[in-house]
Amino acid sequence: MEPPPNPPSLLSQFSTTSTADPPSSPPIQSGELRHKAILRKKEAEVQSLLQEVQRLSTLLSAGGGKTGQFTVDPAIDRAFRTLKFQLDAKDEEISKLREDLEVLSASDNVNAVPLETSALLRRLHTKLSQTLSENRTLGSMLSASRSAQRELELSLRVRENEVLRARVSELEGLVGEMDREQEEMVGVVEGLRGTVGRYEEKYGRLD
Repeated sequence: MEPPPNPPSLLSQFSTTSTADPPSSPPIQSGELRHKAILRKKEAEVQSLLQEVQRLSTLLSAGGGKTGQFTVDPAIDRAFRTLKFQLDAKDEEISKLREDLEVLSASDNVNAVPLETSALLRRLHTKLSQTLSENRTLGSMLSASRSAQRELELSLRVRENEVLRARVSELEGLVGEMDREQEEMVGVVEGLRGTVGRYEEKYGRLD
């Protein structure tokens, strides 16, 4: 008598009752790994942007009370130094003229001073008056130059702060955008995890 036929295996029964093949696991796993890698990259970028925002914010806060050095136009700097040099030279000339006048004026008898010496005395007095006037003019110019330099430094500081604020605002916007993208990526990863979980419940754990 012939032996009875073997019963169909569970796998063959499942194959006959199921009309669709189970989804392939590698695409799901590779998709999750890819999204996780993208998510890690986004997190690193967000952290880098946050650090840059913190650095610029600190720099901006410190700039308010800091008397930092600014780069001034070389032409302005040369003009300022030239005025200072001329003013110092005039001060020395005034000092020497005063000494000469004091020597001449110290004569016991001014009326007995020779005509040449008297003429020299008058020239020295005229020169001293002229030099004093020039010195006052140079002093005013130097004061105006210092005021202009302060205004230039102030405008440079204002411009620097405006640039920093714009950069901070731009970076904060980028961080917000990265946060939104990160939230979307988290949702995608969670969705993939749910898909994997349902797959494992139906077909067994994925190795």
